[in-house]
Amino acid sequence: MNVLTKSGLEKIGFRGFYKICALQTKGLPKDDDLLKCGIYVVVAPSDYKVSFLPLSIIKSAHNVISPQPLSYLKEKWVNNVETLYIGLAGSRSPRSLKERLVDLIRHSLGKTSHKGPHRGGEIIWQLADYLNFEVGYMPTGDPPIPRKKEKYLLNIFIQETGKLPFANRKFG
Repeated sequence: MNVLTKSGLEKIGFRGFYKICALQTKGLPKDDDLLKCGIYVVVAPSDYKVSFLPLSIIKSAHNVISPQPLSYLKEKWVNNVETLYIGLAGSRSPRSLKERLVDLIRHSLGKTSHKGPHRGGEIIWQLADYLNFEVGYMPTGDPPIPRKKEKYLLNIFIQETGKLPFANRKFG
C-alpha cells in the first residue's frame, strides 16, 4: 500500500479529492459520508515543486497563526510524496468529517483566532500554490477507530520515508 500518493490513497478507500480553491468558493459537496467520523488527507499534485511563500504574504493572508522559519519548513519537507497531511475527525468523541473539513477550509481562508480553528497542519498555508492542493477523505466508525486508522497510516508513511508527513506535527 502506498499512502504517499493520491492513487495509493484512492486504492485504500479515500475519495473526494477536491481542490482547496474549489472548497473555499463552493464549500463541501453534499455527501452523507461527510457526516461520519473519519480520516482525511491533504495532497499536492504529483508534479508539485516545493516553494515557500514569503513571510509578508503569509502574514497578510492571516491563515498561519504561528509561521515557521524557512529552515524548519525545509527540514520538514518530504521529497517525492504527494501526501502533505493526515488528519482525523473524531479523536475522542464523535465529530464529523464535515465539521473538521469546514475548520480546515475556514483556516485556509484566514478566518482564524489564536486557537484555530485548525492549527494542526497550518504550515500547509506556507507553501506556494496551496490552492491547488486537494483534500480527500475516508469515513470510519466512531472513536477510537479514526485515531487507530490515522496512526496506522502515519506508521506506514514513516516506514516509507523516515519522517511524518510535512504538515503533521506529532505522531497520533
